[in-house]
Amino acid sequence: MWQKVFFIFSILFLSIFLFSINLKKPITVILKNGDIYRIKKLYIVGSAEPDRFWYTDKDGFYTDVTFHDLVEIRNSKDGIYLVKIRTGAEKVKKIDDLRFRFNDGNGRDLIVSLSEIKSIKFTTHKCDKICPLGHIFRNTDFIYCPYDGLLLKPLETENVGTIQ
Repeated sequence: MWQKVFFIFSILFLSIFLFSINLKKPITVILKNGDIYRIKKLYIVGSAEPDRFWYTDKDGFYTDVTFHDLVEIRNSKDGIYLVKIRTGAEKVKKIDDLRFRFNDGNGRDLIVSLSEIKSIKFTTHKCDKICPLGHIFRNTDFIYCPYDGLLLKPLETENVGTIQ
């Protein structure tokens, strides 16, 4: 009996410890050359607001976004996609080749341009998320579904109709 209780508490404390390590470095930068960096802070070089940038969206509107509004910045062959907390993935029509500055964890500051980055993932934001099997979690910072372990995605609410 006590062994089972001890085992359960051990698993609980281990998961809390691993989760706290993840919170200390909430941003993952993956470069196109395969390098991966887990970092605490990310800055835009030469910007008055180091966490805000401007881009032209798919409709041609010039708009801004902060890191707090993003889940991921994806740079692929098809173009650049911003995955926003509330609206999900959005293709960028035009964006400057931003330069990002961060500490690599070994005491060196690196400056990397957007063209060299494969993706930037922000993992500590709370938002409405949905599991591929349909489980919905409101205002959560879960990355994976606690029921089945599948990767959660931001809940896109654009196509949801209102009940009459």
